[in-house]
Formats: sequence, structure tokens, C-alpha cells
Amino acid sequence: MIKKKFKMKPNTGIARLSAMLVIVSSRFSSKIELEYQGHKVNLKNSAQSLMELMDLKLYPGCQFLITVHGVDAYEALHTINVHIREAQAVKNSKKLVLLENVKLSL
Repeated sequence: MIKKKFKMKPNTGIARLSAMLVIVSSRFSSKIELEYQGHKVNLKNSAQSLMELMDLKLYPGCQFLITVHGVDAYEALHTINVHIREAQAVKNSKKLVLLENVKLSL
């Protein structure tokens, strides 16, 4: 069993993060759980997991814990870590692109 804490960046949307976590978790045989404020969600239950994650009401800046048990635990946690970083980077880079396209007139 391995665990890792994650922190939601201010610009990360919960819907995108939830969908990504459920999709990525379904690729692995390990049991993968997200824990937040004493509530645990099994990320391998597809639509039910998605609804349970949305009910947790994660907010930007909050911290949550992902626990993985199984034969491919290290690979699963590494993949989740990479996808969370990419999701947060994509969101931030879109804002930068939008800001670059804004023209100021004086």
C-alpha cells in the first residue's frame, strides 16, 4: 500500500479532475481510493465514483490523499500523479494563452 497527498491548484476544476481520476484508475488492477475530510471514494466504480467525488465538494487549495493497494500500485500512483500535474498545467496554460491574446488600448 502506498499513499500520496495532493493539493488542488487554485485554477483546477473539480469536474475535470474527477473524470480524469476515474478514467486513469480504471486502467489498473490495484484498489485506488481518494480520501478527503474523513470520506473515502473508491475510484474504480466508474459513474458512482464520479458522483461521489463531486459530492465531496473539493475546492481549490484543498488537500486530499490517494491510497493505492495492489500489484501495480507504484505504476498507478505515478500515472495519477502525472495526470494531475498535466491537468493543472493545461488549465494554467490556457489562461496564459487567453491573457496573451488580450490587447490593451490606452
